[in-house]
Amino acid sequence: MAQNDEPEEDNLVQEEEQHSPSQKVLKYVPWWSISAFAHAVIFVILMSITMTTLSPPPKEEAIVVSVPEEAAPEKVDIQQLMEAIDEVRMPEENAPLESPPLDAPVTDLAPDPGPVPEMAEVSDHVGAQLEDELLKGLSSSDNNLFATGAALAKLGVGKEDGPVRGAGDYGSILNSLAGRIRSGAGKWGGKVLLVWALDASLSMKDDHEAIREKLVEVYNALGGSKKGVLMAVVRFGKSARVWLKPTPDIDKIMKAFESMSIDDSGVENVMKTLQQIADWFSGWQTRKRIVCVVTDERGNDWEEVDKTLAKLRSQRITVYVIAREASFSEVSGQEPYIDQDGTQKIGIVDKGPETPFPEIPNLPLAGYTWREPISSGFGFYALSRLAMHTGGAYYMLTTGAAAEKKEYDWKILSHYSPVLCSIEDYKRIHEQDAMAARLKDVVDKWTAAAQRAVDNQPFTALEVRDRGSKVKNLLSVAESCIAELENAMVPEKKLPKLRNRRWAANIDLTRAFLYLARYRAHQLWFAYAEFVKSGKASSGQFTLDSSSTVPLGGDQEVKDREEVTNAFKDVVRRHANTPWARAAEGFLGSPGTYLTSYRVVPYVRPAPQAGGAGGGGGGRGGGGGGAAARPVGI
Repeated sequence: MAQNDEPEEDNLVQEEEQHSPSQKVLKYVPWWSISAFAHAVIFVILMSITMTTLSPPPKEEAIVVSVPEEAAPEKVDIQQLMEAIDEVRMPEENAPLESPPLDAPVTDLAPDPGPVPEMAEVSDHVGAQLEDELLKGLSSSDNNLFATGAALAKLGVGKEDGPVRGAGDYGSILNSLAGRIRSGAGKWGGKVLLVWALDASLSMKDDHEAIREKLVEVYNALGGSKKGVLMAVVRFGKSARVWLKPTPDIDKIMKAFESMSIDDSGVENVMKTLQQIADWFSGWQTRKRIVCVVTDERGNDWEEVDKTLAKLRSQRITVYVIAREASFSEVSGQEPYIDQDGTQKIGIVDKGPETPFPEIPNLPLAGYTWREPISSGFGFYALSRLAMHTGGAYYMLTTGAAAEKKEYDWKILSHYSPVLCSIEDYKRIHEQDAMAARLKDVVDKWTAAAQRAVDNQPFTALEVRDRGSKVKNLLSVAESCIAELENAMVPEKKLPKLRNRRWAANIDLTRAFLYLARYRAHQLWFAYAEFVKSGKASSGQFTLDSSSTVPLGGDQEVKDREEVTNAFKDVVRRHANTPWARAAEGFLGSPGTYLTSYRVVPYVRPAPQAGGAGGGGGGRGGGGGGAAARPVGI
């Protein structure tokens, strides 16, 4: 290369010195960095122009625009918009009609999405704590705890002090049910999950059909698809199944009612079913969860009521019940139903009592069968307790002969309400209450004496005098027991002042039964005396025959008969238009049926029966056999 072709060092230095610092930087910066910087500057400029344009004009330059009224924009219904969004978010509803049994976990009940709403009022706001406080605060001076039953019955969140009255058929019941559910679902925006818990026994098949015919009305009354109402179906018997998962599809719901299989186990575990329902639907807390139990029995596992109530309260689940009236002071009762062949039949089911345990004692020698089934005017104890203390209601469905009868006067019957406290509290009050304790002492005293004096075993002629002596002692016990109950009776003028007259009525009716037992004891003594006086004593064995319609005892029998009749009349007068009065009226309508007379007759060993059964037993332990000589029941 020529000398003049090479760049001179001085020229290069001079050239560099002529560039500014920024030019020097730009000279060595990559081209893509410069491009990015330029775009950023342009973006900032454009944003400045936009924000300036959108900024509100100064106050002094505000422009008022007049818009004609007919051109006003429509208001957006926010509630409707949110419901539409909720429907979009609703879980899949491809639920089969067959589901796992009770003892299998339900894993595919997808929970309803969304946060749990803050509740201003929790369903357990009275619950066990308030119940205990009221029980502890009862005055011990009068020792009459059951007289406060009206106050105890008001424990719970339900608005009713007892079962819902005046709604005896499914049409009126379901209308009332829908209204109550709708009014209670406000805090959930009307969003309801209604779980039907259906007794799957054969006797309930016609009930399922009656409800199915009204399902569309209930669904629409609750808001239907506009409110996103969901329903599910659980069938139960010995075990339970989720027959239909939560769905808004009314056709699927009706199909589930129609296709339900029969449970022929003869067992209704309603409490275990409700416990499972609380677990199965625990994820649906964004909705008002309602369980509607439909049954005609109290449930084989009714004693689990307090465990079940605690679980339902923890889940804030409300229970409504559609069932029958409980049998008055009895466990079993008759229930008409349609058999599979279409014929109407009468079944014996556990229809009571209205309290944890029967309160009218079954006295020896006063075995007393109600002339006809007597309804208590209240619901089954355990289900009534669940409904009241979860904020629901107990609907009494009247069927058969009960539907044709005039219902008790609720204004009167409200003074005889059962105490819907826990089983343990009921036992504790039963031991402490003055009237209940007095009645128990008398019943225990009479029962022990009667069991020593009377039995159904055959006896010899030599044993007759000893038997007669025992019965004579029993008559003395009868006089003592009657006197004790008469001292415990509430004076008639003070009855209206009692807040709860239930145990006053129990004492009055038991007193009448004691008079009846004394009448029969006197007839026994006369029968033994007649046998000894007749001189017919011989070898062999003897027994007592109660089939005679001719009483013994002359003037004493007339006096006894009059006192028995007056005692039952006292019950009717003092407790008119109540189950106690109806029980007494049953005796007064046919006194000869119960004023039993006896004779000592030779004992004949019954021949073995081939394929046949004797006579039926009485509903309260006083029934007789089918043979001519009916033994004395104690």
